[in-house]
Amino acid sequence: MTTLPTTSMMDGEMRGERIRIRGVVQGVGFRPTVWRIATELGVAGSVHNDGQGVLIEAWGESGAIEQLLQRVTSELPPLARIDSVERTELSGLCSQSHF
Repeated sequence: MTTLPTTSMMDGEMRGERIRIRGVVQGVGFRPTVWRIATELGVAGSVHNDGQGVLIEAWGESGAIEQLLQRVTSELPPLARIDSVERTELSGLCSQSHF
């Protein structure tokens, strides 16, 4: 996975991104926090636990996805800890209208 450069996307442009978060992110209220923030920002997509941590697929305006990631990392539930974040651009169209 590669880190996406944020300077190549203009605000307002719709895009999709897969965000892999590793650390203490399961069983600590992390997914509901992601859902709440995404809903507030109008970002569509999904959030799932798996064997590697949490996987977020987010679709929205470039600026909203950047805000989602910034807020998720700064508004952690008390017992959560992020060790790494990996971002990959998604191609195609989002099939979901909400998170």
